[in-house]
Amino acid sequence: MSKVSSLNVNLSGTWRLSLGESFLGNEHPKPDYELMWIIEQSQRDVRIHETAKNVSVVNIPLPNTSQTMEYMADGQEREMMRPGFFPGMPQRRLGAKAEWQADTFWIEERSNPNTSNSITRRRIFLSEGRTRLIELRETNALFGDKAQRLVFERIS
Repeated sequence: MSKVSSLNVNLSGTWRLSLGESFLGNEHPKPDYELMWIIEQSQRDVRIHETAKNVSVVNIPLPNTSQTMEYMADGQEREMMRPGFFPGMPQRRLGAKAEWQADTFWIEERSNPNTSNSITRRRIFLSEGRTRLIELRETNALFGDKAQRLVFERIS
């Protein structure tokens, strides 16, 4: 497993979620839901700027969100802060580590860096024609497990 950037793959670009091609498990966003990723990849890290619009949970509309996640591709766990699940909730502390596994960017996030209450494993890679970005996401949590397949179209 490589601790440095893959020489064959550059995930950089602007990507829009294709709801029709994605499998979101038990999540059922409304048709006007939008998720956009702007990815910046350097030799040492991958930075994902995420913007979500028209978000709702159980038909409850939520504010649009924007966040940036930065992952060092060295396999070392680091603490990250993420927004709370709902407006008004405090930020969440995560332990995250990432590395390249061939042409796949692998991420593991823990809900609390000192425990394993919830672990999410993410694999991000390009489709064969490099026109789609695919994320396979597995979450194991106390309240249940979840698997998703997110497919993004390249915008630029």
